Amino acid sequence: MSELDFEAMGRCQHIGKQLESALRDRFTEYSRMTSCFKANGNGQYNNSVTTTDLDKMQKHFEELKVFEKKILELVTEYNEWAPKAGITIIKLSKY
Repeated sequence: MSELDFEAMGRCQHIGKQLESALRDRFTEYSRMTSCFKANGNGQYNNSVTTTDLDKMQKHFEELKVFEKKILELVTEYNEWAPKAGITIIKLSKY
């Protein structure tokens, strides 16, 4: 039986906390982005039409990309340490 690598375990724990934070931040930014567009009605107009603030939506999308990149970096780093710590690696999947 090999010895536990406490440094690797500590790093995984620290990275895991950073990952949780980045995931929350990504979700928040996604919510902000999607709130820029709310589809209302049945495709007909009355006396008004609501438009989408595309500039604001783009700003939030750019922030979303930053968090997505950070998440991928953290998962990669975590997965480098996980085997040394005897911890299962994180699997990535796309929607």
